[in-house]
Amino acid sequence: MGVFTDDMARLSEEIAAGRASRKDMLHSLKGSIATLRTDVGEMLTKFGNKRAEIKQQMQSELSELTPRLQRFSKDLGEQVIDMRKGFHQERTQMLERMNGGLEHFMASLKDEVAQMQTRFKRQRAESSSQIREEMDVFLGQLKAFTQNLEKEVGDMQAQFGRERIHMKQHMNAELQSFISRLKAFAAGLDDEVFQMRKGFHQARSEMIARLQLELGGFTNGLRASVGSMLEKYQSDRQGGRAAWTGKGHDAPQPKAFTKSQKNFEQNTDDLTRIPGIGSHRQAMLNQAGIHTFTQLASTTPEQLAKILGKKGGPAKFEAWITHAESMAR
Repeated sequence: MGVFTDDMARLSEEIAAGRASRKDMLHSLKGSIATLRTDVGEMLTKFGNKRAEIKQQMQSELSELTPRLQRFSKDLGEQVIDMRKGFHQERTQMLERMNGGLEHFMASLKDEVAQMQTRFKRQRAESSSQIREEMDVFLGQLKAFTQNLEKEVGDMQAQFGRERIHMKQHMNAELQSFISRLKAFAAGLDDEVFQMRKGFHQARSEMIARLQLELGGFTNGLRASVGSMLEKYQSDRQGGRAAWTGKGHDAPQPKAFTKSQKNFEQNTDDLTRIPGIGSHRQAMLNQAGIHTFTQLASTTPEQLAKILGKKGGPAKFEAWITHAESMAR
């Protein structure tokens, strides 16, 4: 009777020690979960801050580029205005020089005619016939000179008009070419900004998917460990109760599902409902932390290729993701 009492006392002490160790382990597990939540919150905060910095940097670069383009357009307009103004000034100066030359020539011609008339009057008495002949010759020469002068002036005006048209066409062509280059530059800038935004969103999606996979795998592993520990605790508890009441292990009790195990089963979807996913592939996905349609829908074909291999192909992986999205709804 004394040996049995000692065994019972020792068994009670072992049960108490097991309870204390399990209590310490649960307390440590709660602390680990709290630390994990804190780390995840810090990661999300850093990610938000980094995203805000990138957005602010892009806005700053765009705000700096816009005033430069406006100043460049304004300088170009001022240069075009200055070119037109210089062109009109040169044209005005050329016309003024031509008018001055013609006036000087007409004044000189008038002076010469006046002098000839004076000489003619002085010499008319001496030789009127000779003067008439010389006058006729001079008038013929003067007429021919006047005609040549009119022709040269007409040629100069026509050449000036052609040069003006050619200069205008050349300026328009250069202006159109510059405007085309400016539009191409603006289009290229829009493409670069679009590619930067697209790469940022893609990197963000991959980071979120990776984080979800890692958190899912860690959470599922943690759930499995807790479930296993609870099963061991339940088994020890039943064994201790059987030993306390004197019953043996001949009649095994049915295994009771714990609350954590029930929650784990409720958070697990049957992935084999998606065509192409069998029990083997479902097991591989579960090992990678993918247990629900929502988790599968948040992955990418590249991630599925790393988990299952490239045998399925990107097209099949994309079909699985699309089907998982519809099933998750």
